[in-house]
Amino acid sequence: MRKITLPFAAALVTAALFPVASFGQEQKDTMPVPLGEIVVTSLRIDRQIRNLPTSMVVVDSSLYQKHSAFTIANVLEEEPGVSRGGDGVWATNINVRGFNEERLVILIDGNRVETATDLTASLSMVDVNDIERVEVIKGGQSSLYGTGAMGGIVNIITKQGYFGRKPYVTADVISGYASVNNLFSNHASVSAGSRKWYLNLGGTFAKAGNLRTPDGILPNSQYNTSNISAKLGIKPLANHLLKIQYQRNWSWDVGVPGGEAFPGPAKATYTDIGRHLLSASYRISNLTEKWTALELKYFTQYIAREVMMEPNTVAQVSLPNGNAQRTTPEVFYPTGYHLTNGVQLQGTWDLSERNTLIAGVDVWGRKLRTGREKYIRIDILNPAGNIIKTNNVVRGETPIPESSFSSAGLFFQNETRFMENRLTMILGGRFDGIRIKNDEGYDVDYIIMNGERNDNPPTQRITFEKGTEYNLSWSANAGLLYKLSGSTDLSLNLARAFRAPSLEERFKYIDLGNFVRLGDPTLKPEKSYSADLGIRVWKSKFNLQAGIFINHLNNMIV
Repeated sequence: MRKITLPFAAALVTAALFPVASFGQEQKDTMPVPLGEIVVTSLRIDRQIRNLPTSMVVVDSSLYQKHSAFTIANVLEEEPGVSRGGDGVWATNINVRGFNEERLVILIDGNRVETATDLTASLSMVDVNDIERVEVIKGGQSSLYGTGAMGGIVNIITKQGYFGRKPYVTADVISGYASVNNLFSNHASVSAGSRKWYLNLGGTFAKAGNLRTPDGILPNSQYNTSNISAKLGIKPLANHLLKIQYQRNWSWDVGVPGGEAFPGPAKATYTDIGRHLLSASYRISNLTEKWTALELKYFTQYIAREVMMEPNTVAQVSLPNGNAQRTTPEVFYPTGYHLTNGVQLQGTWDLSERNTLIAGVDVWGRKLRTGREKYIRIDILNPAGNIIKTNNVVRGETPIPESSFSSAGLFFQNETRFMENRLTMILGGRFDGIRIKNDEGYDVDYIIMNGERNDNPPTQRITFEKGTEYNLSWSANAGLLYKLSGSTDLSLNLARAFRAPSLEERFKYIDLGNFVRLGDPTLKPEKSYSADLGIRVWKSKFNLQAGIFINHLNNMIV
């Protein structure tokens, strides 16, 4: 794929619109930063990678531009311990050390992404042009993020504005074309700010046709996608920082050329799939000599999935009277709507020069609403094979009863340095309470036969009783980092993590024509124990990271 960047054109537009404001802009440092000196935030505290025992990967925006990547997974798959999966060109995900997306926590700017576990694409609902970097933490991290973080954390950090010594305005335009699938993409962003505020606005539109491969055209691999983002930062008082952001990522006519969720001859297309994110945070720094920070964060994220699936199957059975019945599922329309809200309150204390403590409360909840309509044609054939009668049936279903998943956790992490900072020890823990609530579920809600609707069909039965369930879980982690020299260190990590069964795993009734999947409300949480040992060498032009790890999983849900 060839992408063309147009900074000069953007500069001309900026100068025409803002001839004075851009004068005296504070330039951001563009010099390359050695890997070990990159500051990461996914462990709820800002630290350089080389000062953390955790095994992790950081991929910045320059690599996505260099590789002309379609999605995040296209670049992450080149990192050790990370592999790519998915259901097509657009719908992709990753595995970390053998753990799939169900056992990873996906974050966008620290905000949890919760969506269907049977259908991938959570990593595809982020614009690669809006990415600053991606931090991948390998290993159990439930002590910081709760359920699901058995294999690690994937934190997608998007581009923000920045505060400047003087007022500034900058703009960027990126256009690209890929002949392999006739992909046209356009991205534009504008950033402005000063000492007390900044504003960043961005937008992207891309359209792609079917992918060309050495074996020919890959059918149903087209997609259309768009992204809008707005980020605002304000310093209302000294040591106070308010951040607000909004993201809207929406795609349509996205082909799914096969994959685990739609096997066999079925043809599936996301007619609409999108994500809305609204988040806000307020941070106060240096409250006292030892209480260095207090931050309150809130986010709401809405994900919609609307699918059109053509099963492309026909079933025919003989009737007692000598006729035959031919059933043709013509098209299915599954839908899923996921709403997640979360609040976090975290405090940071520098208890001494060598001891830092973070502690907080993390509360979030997910509500799920699903639906499915099946359009089926039933033909009656006489012994000669002629159609003598046709019934057109619409079957309305709720694949998963309306349900909710709520989690509240208390967490802490303590970092202590010994032996003149040569040895660093990190200890953390978390206690979570989880509530799962569901409405009554039925295998069929209504049937429309030749235009006549019946809301109480004779085959209607209860699949899941209305109920509420509570779970309690705990997590812990320990990390040691020993510096053998100024550029070489040893690391050890131990962790206990858990994953509560998702709403889909508990209550799903997924009938896609080729197979049926049923949930189990009695599933118990998964538990994992992990350890990894590594050696790392940090040089200005050379980095080496080598390690071994082991994961042990109990109560695995398959």
